[in-house]
Amino acid sequence: MDKPRFTFRRLEKVHILLALLCLCWPLNDLFSFAVTYVLFGVAASTILQPDSNGQPAASFADRSDVREKGRRLKEVVVANRLYADAELTLSSLAVKLTMHPHDLSRIINTGLNRSFNDFINELRVREIARKMQDPRYNHFTLLGIAYESGFNSQRTFNRVFKEMTGKTPAEYKKSLEKEWPTHKLAVPPAIRPVILRQETLSVWTGNTLKRNYMFRNYFKTAFRNLLHSKVYSFINIAGLSIGLACAMLILLYVQDEVSFDRFHQNVGQIYRIDKQMKRDDGSINNGSYTGYFPGPRFTAKIPEIQSFVRFQPSQADIKTGTDIRSQAICLVDANFLSVFNFPLLNGDARSALTEPNSVVITEDVAKKYFGSADALGKIISVKNEGNFKPFMITGVARNCPENSSIKFQVLLRLSVSAADESNNGNWFNSFLSTFVVLSPGADIKAVQDKMNQVFESDASKAISEIKNKYHVQHIGQSYMLEPLTGIHLGKIIPNEDEILSDKSNPEFSYILSAIAVFVLLIACINFINLTVARSVKRAKEIGIRKVIGGTSRQLRFQFLSESFVLCFIAFIFAFAIVVIVLPFFSSLANKALSLSYLFSPKLIIDYIALFIVAGLLAGAYPSMVLSGYRPVETLYSRFNLAGKNGLQKALVIFQFALASFLIIGAMAIYRQFDYLTTQKLGYDDRHLITIDQFPLSADQAALFRQELIKDPDIIDAAPRNGGYNNNTVKVNGDQSINVSVETVDAAYVPLLKIPLLAGRNFSAEYSSDRTRSVLVNEAFVQQAGWKQAIGQQISSFENETYQVIGVVKDYHYRPLTEKILPQLFTASPANNYGMMYIRIRPGTETASLQHISKVFRALFPLNPFSYNFKQDQNQQSYTTEARWKGIILFSAVLTIFISCIGLFGLSVLAVEKRVKEIGVRKILGASADRIVILLSAGFLKLILIALAVSIPFAWIATSRWLQYYPYRIALNWWLFASGAMLVILIALITISFQSVKAAITNPVKNLRTE
Repeated sequence: MDKPRFTFRRLEKVHILLALLCLCWPLNDLFSFAVTYVLFGVAASTILQPDSNGQPAASFADRSDVREKGRRLKEVVVANRLYADAELTLSSLAVKLTMHPHDLSRIINTGLNRSFNDFINELRVREIARKMQDPRYNHFTLLGIAYESGFNSQRTFNRVFKEMTGKTPAEYKKSLEKEWPTHKLAVPPAIRPVILRQETLSVWTGNTLKRNYMFRNYFKTAFRNLLHSKVYSFINIAGLSIGLACAMLILLYVQDEVSFDRFHQNVGQIYRIDKQMKRDDGSINNGSYTGYFPGPRFTAKIPEIQSFVRFQPSQADIKTGTDIRSQAICLVDANFLSVFNFPLLNGDARSALTEPNSVVITEDVAKKYFGSADALGKIISVKNEGNFKPFMITGVARNCPENSSIKFQVLLRLSVSAADESNNGNWFNSFLSTFVVLSPGADIKAVQDKMNQVFESDASKAISEIKNKYHVQHIGQSYMLEPLTGIHLGKIIPNEDEILSDKSNPEFSYILSAIAVFVLLIACINFINLTVARSVKRAKEIGIRKVIGGTSRQLRFQFLSESFVLCFIAFIFAFAIVVIVLPFFSSLANKALSLSYLFSPKLIIDYIALFIVAGLLAGAYPSMVLSGYRPVETLYSRFNLAGKNGLQKALVIFQFALASFLIIGAMAIYRQFDYLTTQKLGYDDRHLITIDQFPLSADQAALFRQELIKDPDIIDAAPRNGGYNNNTVKVNGDQSINVSVETVDAAYVPLLKIPLLAGRNFSAEYSSDRTRSVLVNEAFVQQAGWKQAIGQQISSFENETYQVIGVVKDYHYRPLTEKILPQLFTASPANNYGMMYIRIRPGTETASLQHISKVFRALFPLNPFSYNFKQDQNQQSYTTEARWKGIILFSAVLTIFISCIGLFGLSVLAVEKRVKEIGVRKILGASADRIVILLSAGFLKLILIALAVSIPFAWIATSRWLQYYPYRIALNWWLFASGAMLVILIALITISFQSVKAAITNPVKNLRTE
């Protein structure tokens, strides 16, 4: 005898648990240990089990007792015709017999050697066969006999009858008529016993599952409904596809963000040494820049630090043959490729940088200079201290992964001179990043404390010298550790003090994830609204299914299956959308996302979870609502949806509140971006070209300018220091001011058209201007507290004194995202320049650049020529704001579009409910305009409620967001009013489709059935 199914319940649960743990295995190795423990438990239970057959062998007396009980059970069921109850289940039969369901199941399985369904259906088929032979039932149809005998479905009746008799009901009836024609006036023979086909447990198990769940029927019905309502199916699939595609793209973005730097081995042990500076005013500044000493000296004196690597980005001129190009390079220690796992195409990572004249390049650089990636052993010349020196290529690395914070193109070995090694003042020179590898399990806080102790003892002499020279009480310098995996999304180091590339703000991931959740949620809300709206059309179908025996559970399962079918189709379209828009999204998010990312194991698991969640979200509520309809009301059209759409209205309010919030936010961001890019900077950046050339002495700058202005298209030129030089000066005796020092000449201020508010500009007529005179800006004067700035004295920390000869108007020498800080201009010949500003005549860009290039190559033949338009550089300063503008605008458009789909579904529901009311009103003389207003008024109330909810939140959010900008727009009432009017207009256009259609429909068609 086969074992009953309950014998294997525990084993089935164990198998399900094992399957779930195996699915979660790729997420975390911890699940592998869980699988092991479960397998140990199964093995132990098998060993300790007394009987390998799964249950103890029953004695002969027990089996006889169970068989006797089975015989009596059959007699009771037959005598009372309990099988005729179409809703009969094992539990309900146990209640009628006052037994426990487990005992009843054991009696049927063991005593009768049957399953419950086979036991009941056998009795039903016997009664049907008996009635087929009884002349009193000749006027009954076969289906009527089946319903009277307990079946509730024609399909189930036909299948079960054929399984148990080997013939269909019609064939069985026909065979009876052939054996004894009913038209003959003779007494029919006694009713013959019905021979039923005996089948084992394995045969009826599969059929039982099919009878219970009717998977094939559910999916057929789902596809038929999709094809029958093409417009609604398209709207549902389009909304879900967009929502799923948005969620998938955001998953790609977030996956890329959190994967940064995790491809290195032992990444959990790699930390970067950051420097922290505490100023006298209590402010703290963190930076990623360190110097030569922290790496080697901390490693030598702190046992928890196993090794160190220094990383210094730089720029150099590289010569191959006669070609000279400016190239980004990185100076690193010899063990760089051993600590970080950047694979080499050619060469040995352990020895590639051991020699001083060795160089490692990436495959792109190899193709750039040599035409192929096979560049091992070739020579390139790198300019160092004014001369080109040969370097041999000892390794060709793969291009750095996009999800790497450390990126390089050319690696040169970092060498420290003996003078620098002995100069203890290098503790305070910061120009590179230092990484350390800690021992497993090292206490980070303890290591940090030891680092600061080493610094204080090793740099004590240099600290004393600085205190005595600059008259300061304390240095305020300390060190801390930052994990490599925390750099990309970390907030410890501000962007302006970060040496590595591609640093990101984690708020992008949070906000994008929230947007993806909201868009997907709105898409699911639309599905709910449209499904419930269409339930009016399917009310009779639901009623008929219930009348013929369908249970609420089966109906819920049917509607859930329809939801999953539609969600699966939407998922396929979502993949297509992702493939199409991925390049655009990558550009918008400033990423290099590849299609191969879509098929990573973790993302596939995320997609499966997303599919299940979307299917449940979209189908759970409609399945409960639709399965709850009462059959009598639906079949006689007496049911009313009033009161059932309260949740739908609340969801539409939520949709449009979110849409309004994003639209107002997008408008605020757009205006702020427009303000940043169009606001006057305080100087004229139009037709202004910058040429980088460092170092550029005063004599070279004068000659360069003289040659440039020979061309009539060149209006003027002026040198300036390269980059930004920050320093600290003293005024009013001991007041310290942090300033941005600009090294310029007399042509700089007139060239940029910066207004001079007081005093005069630098002049060749005054010899002291080049040594002891400075210009300052308004911000400097304000912070110094001067009422009269001309003639004031400024002291540097080198005890040099300067006199203020002029005050220039504040201008935005930095982007408008940063506040204008005190600025000091000097014409000191001791400082080198680093670039040349050149103003050209409008419309002469090509000719002017040709002349500038010609002059540059003549004066600096060994330097690469590169130029930038200052206006374009200023625009590039707002790439983050441009990304936010695009992301929020795109999200607002998506949200309002999907919300309009939901509103369209709700308008359909309203028209379906009030179709006869509209007909009566039109018969009584109501105009089409009046009908449209009547139908639109309720929706307008929902939109107004949504606006009332969203506008306060939008005001709070935009106000807080604008606080990050020192120069920003003002939040006016009309910004919110215009956003609200736009939302109302879009909503009314959406509603008008159904309202106008209902208003112009012939009322006779709607009232004909009354």
